[in-house]
Amino acid sequence: MVQRYQTQTVHRSYSGEYEQNSVLRNTLILLSLSTLFAACTAYLSFLNPRVAASFGFFGTTVMYFGLLFCIQAYRNSSLGIAFVFALTGFLGYTLGPLLHVVFHQIGNGPQIIATSFLGTGMIFGGLAVYATNSKTDFNYLAGFLTIGSLTLFALSILNILFFQMPMMNLFVASGILMVSSGWLLFELSALIHRGERNYILATVSLFVQLYNIFISLIQILSALSSSRDR
Repeated sequence: MVQRYQTQTVHRSYSGEYEQNSVLRNTLILLSLSTLFAACTAYLSFLNPRVAASFGFFGTTVMYFGLLFCIQAYRNSSLGIAFVFALTGFLGYTLGPLLHVVFHQIGNGPQIIATSFLGTGMIFGGLAVYATNSKTDFNYLAGFLTIGSLTLFALSILNILFFQMPMMNLFVASGILMVSSGWLLFELSALIHRGERNYILATVSLFVQLYNIFISLIQILSALSSSRDR
């Protein structure tokens, strides 16, 4: 009886570990492919940024949350993967105007874009290693990160509608960089340790944080470069 119970326990443990490794592997594959797709759409938008710029902040926000709703609704079907590529491709496409401005209107624009890309990769790699080796439960970060995200979202809207202050943009970008890095650590830890079961949702969560980090780095480096050129 005891031997049978031990056998069942080992089998369940092995089954759970195998399933989690499968989720992690599928997440990394889908994240890599969707990021590559986003890079392609960003390049197309970079060549002709007017179309992407026509969406505006609020049009982009509505499209973003609409695609998120579709992904949530179809997270357990193959259609959810198609919506993942739709979302990541759309977000990549919205990068075109920003990349075009930085590349053509800032003296070291290409270096800023390359540095931001490299910095995003280094942040992801560093946090992934830390989340893998750390035994800390980062669940306590959820409340702080949620409040920080809502606060920064409200500040960004107020700055767009009323203030339009460059210093406010820099403050918001710096805050988004820190909060997104915190969310990235939280989500990587959940994926590795706490048993995230849906690789579609995990992929979207990781991609959005990497997207935010990349944009924040571009904005911060561009602001610092512009201040030095004055």
